[in-house]
Amino acid sequence: IFMIVSLGMCLAASSLFSTTAAAQTQVGPTTIKVFNSGWANDQFSIGNGTTATNPANCPSSDLYELGSSNGGYKTILATTLTAVSSGQNVSIVVSNTTCGASGRPLIIGLAINP
Repeated sequence: IFMIVSLGMCLAASSLFSTTAAAQTQVGPTTIKVFNSGWANDQFSIGNGTTATNPANCPSSDLYELGSSNGGYKTILATTLTAVSSGQNVSIVVSNTTCGASGRPLIIGLAINP
């Protein structure tokens, strides 16, 4: 019985990780060509000069966005500012299921690709 329960828990955990991995799309490596901040909110948006990849079918696909109420905001903002100021390429990770507060694809991760 213990082995059956353990196997069931492993299968449940693996399906959870599969779902989490499928809830994101990576864009890049690319260069950030547009950086907007504020607009009376603690948020920012970025673009790479092309139409944003929009797996969540958000109303706007001109830029990617992230607000301070979203997880990882400070870290992703710091990474974005570093990439912009140093001209580094980035990989932008966007949610497949959620749009940002302004109706753009939601940034859920950002990596610098030197």
